[in-house]
Amino acid sequence: MATITVNDIYQLVKDYSRNTNLDESQAIRAINSACDFVFTQFGLPSQEKEYEFDFDEDQLTYSLPDSFGEAISLRFKDDSLNKYGRFSMRPVEYLYERANKISKDTRLFGIDSATGTWRLWVLGMNSISKLQIDSFDSNNSINWTASNDAENISDDTNTYKEGNGSMAFDINPALSGLNRATLIRTNQSFDLKSYQDIGHFKCWVYLPNVTNFTSISFSWGSSASDYYKQTVTTQEDGTAFTVGWNKVDFPWEGAIQVGSPDLYGINRIWFDFDYTSSYTGGVNYRIDYLRINVPDTMILTYYTKYKGTDSSGTTYLENFTSLTDKLLIGNFDVGLKNLIAIYASLLIKPQLLQESNWIEKQLELFSKTYQRKYPRKRANNLVAIPNLPITD
Repeated sequence: MATITVNDIYQLVKDYSRNTNLDESQAIRAINSACDFVFTQFGLPSQEKEYEFDFDEDQLTYSLPDSFGEAISLRFKDDSLNKYGRFSMRPVEYLYERANKISKDTRLFGIDSATGTWRLWVLGMNSISKLQIDSFDSNNSINWTASNDAENISDDTNTYKEGNGSMAFDINPALSGLNRATLIRTNQSFDLKSYQDIGHFKCWVYLPNVTNFTSISFSWGSSASDYYKQTVTTQEDGTAFTVGWNKVDFPWEGAIQVGSPDLYGINRIWFDFDYTSSYTGGVNYRIDYLRINVPDTMILTYYTKYKGTDSSGTTYLENFTSLTDKLLIGNFDVGLKNLIAIYASLLIKPQLLQESNWIEKQLELFSKTYQRKYPRKRANNLVAIPNLPITD
């Protein structure tokens, strides 16, 4: 396994620039710049990475790994799903306009950094259709029963996340002394067998008070003694509960099973809101859009922003700072060190192009060789957008 260090490039730069006393700091700066240029001109295998994530058709954006540099392609991990069409990259503005017009043929993605970090947008549909459990648009006081510290169930047609309304209720910790507010529905039945262990129950929860609030549980079963229960202490993305709307995910996998629930006849569901004895409760809690879906694993292939690692090989670097740092190219093509060294030499001594016909020929030879060997992969396909250039 070949290892190329910054020092290997440095020695070549001294040869090409005919400067045996070349300052190390100056050389490292030039090597960093040369790598920036080379790594964006060619599609080097050493720069390609894959990122797996769970795709939920109701979720528009996803975080990206710290190493992300440029998107190459997006696909389902299950190859059988890719035969129906590939995901095409579009500007985020284009995706935003179509976020509410997704069909079975929609397969689009984009990248933006409006939040200060790279963010992936995906428009598409899951391979297994989601099942709506409750829209909470109306009849909430008829469909649901308040228990323990919950009270005053009503329809809220002013504040909601989906559809035309949400279910509002209040929490009064003095009602039961159990530090729990419970909401129960028993007047509907679902066959959830196909979702067993792979489904995710998701909903929106509005919390007006999170001080001393601890968790939310969701239970589903065929009786009060035969059910599954999943408890979460954070939002879906792992962030803490916050005042306002919280997106909550209750995965089937890992849920506690009590008794023997009949998965073909799930007719009892309930929420438990738990808190400490210091919780003060409040009014206008809300729940909206409860459904179960099955996420698909997707793979984003991308070019990393990292040039290499430190000498230990464990810390990845955007820029080299030492001659002992290692380049990522070594395992694929050691010859690339020559092209990087030539570019670095020209940055240090631009007149080399006029002084040395050999340098000019070597630059041309290496550039053409690697353009053919490692053509840059481009994700954006703008053919559907008028007045914008089309790229491969």
